[in-house]
Amino acid sequence: MAMQSQRTRRWSLPALLLALLGTVLAACSGPSDVVNAAVANGQPITMAQYQTETRLIDAVNHVSDPTIPTWQNITGRVSLAQAQQRVLSLYITNMLLRAYLNKLNPTWVKTLKQQEDTKLAQLFSQVPPQYKPLVDQGILTQETYRPFIEEQLLDTQLEQNLKIDTAHIRLLTVKTKAQADALLTQLKGGANWATLASKNSIDGAQSSGGEIATLVPHFLPPQIDQVVFTPATIDPNAIQEVHSALGWSLVQVVSRTPNVAWSTLDNTVPVIPTSQVGVQSAALIGFIDNLGSQAHVAVNTNWCNNPSGAQCPPLFPNAQV
Repeated sequence: MAMQSQRTRRWSLPALLLALLGTVLAACSGPSDVVNAAVANGQPITMAQYQTETRLIDAVNHVSDPTIPTWQNITGRVSLAQAQQRVLSLYITNMLLRAYLNKLNPTWVKTLKQQEDTKLAQLFSQVPPQYKPLVDQGILTQETYRPFIEEQLLDTQLEQNLKIDTAHIRLLTVKTKAQADALLTQLKGGANWATLASKNSIDGAQSSGGEIATLVPHFLPPQIDQVVFTPATIDPNAIQEVHSALGWSLVQVVSRTPNVAWSTLDNTVPVIPTSQVGVQSAALIGFIDNLGSQAHVAVNTNWCNNPSGAQCPPLFPNAQV
C-alpha cells in the first residue's frame, strides 16, 4: 500500500524487489503494536509472518550495502520503520482486494493460490544474482515472496474490473478565503480562468492554467471530490469555493463521465502537469487508498502507535496532490 507509487505492480522479480525502496518515511514503534492494531481490525497477521516479511523488505533495502545493522543508527531505524509500514499496508491491501474481488468474481479468487504457485515457480527458477544471498539465508523464499505476487495478481484482476467516474474540472487554489473571494468575484465578472490560475494558484494545476482534463476520484482531497463527483447533476457554469488541505480552492466542473473502464484511461499523460502520475495509475492508487482508509480507519490512523501522540503517516493517503 504506499503509495508508494506509487502502485504499478506488473514487474519482474528484481523490479518488484527494488520497488520496495520507495516506501513512505515513518516513525514506528515495536512490531507487536503494529500487529495487534492489524488484528484488532480484522487482519489475521501472525507475529512470525510480520517479522519475516519485515526482515525480507529490510534486507532488500540493504542488498547493496548489507553492512549497516538497522538497529544501530537513525538511518537504519527509519529503514526498518519503512519495512514495517510496507508489510502492514501489503497485508491489509491484499485482504481488502480479495474481499472486493470475491464479490465480483468468486471463481477467480478460488484459483488465486494456484496462480501464485505458478508465478512463484517461474520467478524462482531464475533469481537474479544480487538476490541469491538472500535465498541462501532463507530470507527470500517462495513463501515470503508470496504476498507480493498475490498483490500483483490482485491488482491485475482489479484493473480488468475497475470502472470509475472521471471529470473535466478547472481548479484555482490560494492560501486564504479572502483571496479566494476576490478571485471568485473576478471570475463571475468575466475574468479569464487560465490567466488568474496561472498568476495566483498554488496547486499543481497552476502550470496548465488550472485545467485538469481527466480527474479521477480520490486524487484530490476529499472535500474537492465531494463537490466534483457526488452531485447527481452538474452546472458547468457554477464555481464553488472549497476549503481543504490544499488551501482555499475555486472549483468548476466542466463535465463528468460515469463508469469509465480503467483500461481505457490514458496511462502516460499526468493528471496534472506537476504530478508525474498518469490517469490510469492515479485511478488505481486512489481506489485502493480509499478502500483501505474507509475500511481500516483505526489502523490507518494508529498503526505506528507513536509514543509522542502525533498522528501516524497514513498507510492509505487519499489526497495525492
